[in-house]
Amino acid sequence: MKETVLEALWAKAFVTSSFTRIWINPAEGLLCLDTTSNSRVDDAIQLMIRSGFDGLKKPETSLSPFGFMRNMLIDDSYGGSFTVDRCCEIEEEGGGSIKYKNEPLDTEEVRKHLMQGKAVTRLAMTYNNSISFQLHGDFSLSKLQILDINNKKMAAGSEEEPLENDFFLMAGEYSGLIEELIVRHGEAQ
Repeated sequence: MKETVLEALWAKAFVTSSFTRIWINPAEGLLCLDTTSNSRVDDAIQLMIRSGFDGLKKPETSLSPFGFMRNMLIDDSYGGSFTVDRCCEIEEEGGGSIKYKNEPLDTEEVRKHLMQGKAVTRLAMTYNNSISFQLHGDFSLSKLQILDINNKKMAAGSEEEPLENDFFLMAGEYSGLIEELIVRHGEAQ
């Protein structure tokens, strides 16, 4: 009997829950998922479709994220509201990659790799001196962080509802980032 109880409880002992936060902005036609895992994105989208949510599609742009990131590294003035930070990943056709972490990216070495046909697959950037993030080749964003969030929280209003204030602050900042990314990717070069 001890073994039966142990076996039944063993399966429950290591159960973990995971959540994928979803932010929907129907006015702007934006849907954001708090994950870069393709399987979690697929699961969330399938659940939304089964729930009756319709009309999901990726933004259509004339410039790929690879082209945008390449242009950002080659031309300092290209980015508009975006600036390049100090991390990126560059891949060769054969699958090898070069990772730069906390290094200047405006070097001749980086430009040489790009001129040889290597593709930028991940680039750390800052939007409007306000949000730091990493853009990936599949148009996903990771490591989003609002810079100087404490000053923005104080300007946002009361401390009575901090969760609501944080949500509206982040939603407003992220909306601007996403809209500007889509605009910048829409520019044909």
